Amino acid sequence: MKDVDDESFKGTFSFLQEKVLKKIDTANFGPGGDDDEAYRADFFEGKTAMLFNGVWDAGGSVDCGAGAQNIRPAVFPTDKEGEKAALLSGGCGLVVSSQLDEAQTEAAVEFIKYLTSPEIAERIIAKGIGMAPGTDINYDGLLTTVETPEGKLLVEACQLCQSADIQALGLGNTFGDLEGEIQAKYAGLKDGSKTVDDVITELNDFLKSGE
Repeated sequence: MKDVDDESFKGTFSFLQEKVLKKIDTANFGPGGDDDEAYRADFFEGKTAMLFNGVWDAGGSVDCGAGAQNIRPAVFPTDKEGEKAALLSGGCGLVVSSQLDEAQTEAAVEFIKYLTSPEIAERIIAKGIGMAPGTDINYDGLLTTVETPEGKLLVEACQLCQSADIQALGLGNTFGDLEGEIQAKYAGLKDGSKTVDDVITELNDFLKSGE
């Protein structure tokens, strides 16, 4: 990415500033953004109704104050009627370096084929590691074979996310090093010391510095 000066970014930052950041409890907000653990604790103690999350903490509701039976994974509504969106765990993207020689490239591709095979992908979920790097998963079968409550919650969450109409990767997977720079702007947007145009300019300067 070489430039964030477009209407989609500006609209996103404007929405984030006015509808999100300015309405966040200051006690749980730090220089880089929210205190995730504080919001997580509030949720699992039954103090809030929703925790914005991927699948990585699906099993965290077991033995929590709100009761696991009251907590279920969810997808998000979109502006298209009947369509849902989900945030997938980071780590779903696998790439092969262009700097490898032919033998190394072939080995890397074979490893990716192995890692994304249904057998290994299902094992990743069954062991509670997280979202599997593959889509050909027998989730219904896993629900009958996974024995732990944490494992079943993870399977349910992965199945729900994979069935969403729109599936988005986390910020870090989408923008790489730019993620930290974006988060560093939250405090300024929240207290009004930075405008959206300020943020766009600073992010573009960061991108240019890496060229």
